[in-house]
Amino acid sequence: MLDADRGKDPQFQIARCDPLSIASAVLTVARSGLSLGSEIYLIPYKGRLTAQTGYLGEVRRIRESTGGRAIVRCAIIRAGDDFENDFAADIPIRHRRNLEADFQRGAEAREKVGAWACVIESGRWHTPAIMSRAELEQHAEQYSKAPAHLSIWKKDPDSAWLKTVIRRAAKLVRGDLVRDEDEDQKAAELELNERLSRPARPPHGPEAAYEAVAVATAVYDGQEQQEEENT
Repeated sequence: MLDADRGKDPQFQIARCDPLSIASAVLTVARSGLSLGSEIYLIPYKGRLTAQTGYLGEVRRIRESTGGRAIVRCAIIRAGDDFENDFAADIPIRHRRNLEADFQRGAEAREKVGAWACVIESGRWHTPAIMSRAELEQHAEQYSKAPAHLSIWKKDPDSAWLKTVIRRAAKLVRGDLVRDEDEDQKAAELELNERLSRPARPPHGPEAAYEAVAVATAVYDGQEQQEEENT
């Protein structure tokens, strides 16, 4: 494999990440209860491995945080759709896709112009979030946590748009519906650092990575056993 191609390989990128970040990302995923690859992802970023939720993970967390009372409605708005919003109405969003155009040419043939999301709790629609294409692209430039070839904004932009607008909609309901992903992993990393045999961060290399992941697995297994004993 050419060096340029190798550098774009996700496994190669992960292997070059700081071992402690690999372990803390693994522990964060395990603790989240979300499905890896559909609700939460492992993303290399500036030499570290980070755990980042997808839009399905955000939907699940909102539902679980409200005891199952809330659902999330969300959609991409494309040119030619019939879209109206009235914040004073009981149902503030009216969005009808242009199905005729989709059947003739496919949805991807129509330009994406924005996205919307709304939390519906016990049948009541909260204030929706509506973002334009320009707002979403600006958000991507500011907050994307991966190289361009690995970024979800490039690989699956619809999912990235929906995650962004869902998190904004959740904040309009209450702040605790939106988890700080960085803080979750920082807490996991601090705990692992305390449990490692030496206070310093482990050096790079396979042995260091194996040790850190082994500690993360032991921490998670111990917590699972404790929870079972308490039930």
